[in-house]
Amino acid sequence: MNVSWACIMACAGNMMSCLHIISIPANSALQLLNRIVDCWLQEEVYLSRVAELDHITDVRNSQRRQHDDLRRRRLDEFMAGFSVITTRLKEMYQMITLGGDAELELVDSLDPFSEGIVFRYVHECKLPGRPWARFTKNLRICRKIILTLS
Repeated sequence: MNVSWACIMACAGNMMSCLHIISIPANSALQLLNRIVDCWLQEEVYLSRVAELDHITDVRNSQRRQHDDLRRRRLDEFMAGFSVITTRLKEMYQMITLGGDAELELVDSLDPFSEGIVFRYVHECKLPGRPWARFTKNLRICRKIILTLS
């Protein structure tokens, strides 16, 4: 059966004239029209669900962008504070140990929040006017001071 859509659209309003145009039994015509109506209803449901999915996808993408912006801001602020703290720590450590070196390092430079930070220091205690023979004793004292401060 070869029926054009124009004929079906024209027939939707006036079923009796449609039956005469396409010359099929009334029962078959009703079934055909019921299927066409069902297809239209299913298409409307489909289109409404597609629109709902598009809306939900837009909301999700907006939330994802906001989340990424907040993560980037958190990282930037953390790194700014981290560099200030590292600089101040280095200055304080050099003052206390009279020339030692200490710094804070990120374990994972790509994601500092996952692995944390590490405190690294070099045991250099330069005590003015002291002989090197007593340096090891003074080194133990400096080490105790450093461990107490950390």
